[in-house]
Amino acid sequence: MKEAARRREGLAIARRVLPALVVILAGVGAAQAEIVRLKNGGTIACDTIEDRGIDLVLHVGKMTIVVPKGEVDRVDKTAPAPGSAAAPTAPSGSSAPKGAPATAATPRSPVATGAAPAIGTAPSDDPAADAARLDDLRRRLAGPPVARDENRRQIVALLDRMGERSLLARQPDEARRRFEEALAWEPADLRARRGQAASLLMLDRTPEARVALDRALLDTPADADLNYLLGETLERQGRTTDAITALEKSYAAHPTPAVRDRIDTLRRQNGIDGDYRRAEAARFVLSYDGSRTSPDLEAEILAYLEGQFPELALEYDYTPPESIAVILYPEKEFYDATQTGPDVAGLYDGKVRVPIGGLKRLDTQAREVLRHELAHAFITGKSRGLAPRWLQEGLAQWAEGKRPMAGSETGLARAYKDAPDRWPGAFSYETALSFTAWLMAQHGASALNDVLAAMGRGAPAEQAVKDVLRVSLPDLKTAWGDELVRQHLP
Repeated sequence: MKEAARRREGLAIARRVLPALVVILAGVGAAQAEIVRLKNGGTIACDTIEDRGIDLVLHVGKMTIVVPKGEVDRVDKTAPAPGSAAAPTAPSGSSAPKGAPATAATPRSPVATGAAPAIGTAPSDDPAADAARLDDLRRRLAGPPVARDENRRQIVALLDRMGERSLLARQPDEARRRFEEALAWEPADLRARRGQAASLLMLDRTPEARVALDRALLDTPADADLNYLLGETLERQGRTTDAITALEKSYAAHPTPAVRDRIDTLRRQNGIDGDYRRAEAARFVLSYDGSRTSPDLEAEILAYLEGQFPELALEYDYTPPESIAVILYPEKEFYDATQTGPDVAGLYDGKVRVPIGGLKRLDTQAREVLRHELAHAFITGKSRGLAPRWLQEGLAQWAEGKRPMAGSETGLARAYKDAPDRWPGAFSYETALSFTAWLMAQHGASALNDVLAAMGRGAPAEQAVKDVLRVSLPDLKTAWGDELVRQHLP
């Protein structure tokens, strides 16, 4: 470690796969459908209709339904379903700015073919309406056999959409339940298979996600999205070479710059740390350059991390469900692997990455950096990656032992007094620490943990703050500025 003070930079993000999950599952509905309305009150949405005398032959995707004309009331055309436009474009994968949340490389959004409107009603983005429709569809299955297969197919399509909505809302457990019910109705449903694996990854249930993906890939081995998810799953499991192979399959099926960037990043990092020695403990997997890191230092760092884990688990009232990967680099290799600047002293991007230079023993600065980056793992896990940068860095600095300095607080007070309408302005580590410390003093550390937990349930940052602290975030910032002026300016 360099002795000069440097930023304890933490790119604290959700697992790289998380931004991808909510994009690859954004399926679209059928562009046009014909609605066959039955005399018994049921309806069947289909792609095309053939008139065969006494029967109508309905084509729904690859499925054919024969309905006697005597059971048909009328046939209507329907406009494209809401959401049937092209799915959103995935964000480009790139190195994040210092301290900013990173975005994942993301493959294209697949089209969910044959997702016609559900029987009985028009499509809806209202969760309550969808739940009512689901109940209605289940009841219809107990009725006459006509359209039973179509009802079942529409149940699966509806469950898929409900699961995708839950995943977009960062409610992965609810999403998992929806997708698994869809698979109970149709075990081969590709949309539900993707969603199930995505939900399990968001829940950090990586081994289960791996099993689900392996099973799905037996039937659709070239699917770009399944291979992308498999790549991220393998990367979590420390199998970077295999992860690159899976991502290359995803890219071959559907090439995008984002996936290409992700592959290049993993290749660059694996070329640097792929041959590092590994040491495992109860809660950590430590990788290090054995030729330049002594076994004594490796053991000391691992022991320190194991000692910090229960303290941080108590501090955040949260226990990461999986082992945390920690990589120790020589100075140059750290910057080559992370593509960060020389003022960065550590980084968290789903793995704790730290440059140790010529360190022989674990000194105070190294302990602070390790605890700071380890705190990001807890904050990210509890909030499911939704904690904003100011809260991430404020809490991580607090965890490493930093406290606001009087000189810094005075400077912040002057900045607020001079321009309260622009307060607090651009991000800085000083403002993040000061605001977080003030919130702790006013509301307590447990309240901030409740804010993180609310984010983990899917609430956006400002909503989580307002729901827990009962004050809006802008009003809190104004109150903090007023307090700074009161305490530090004459």
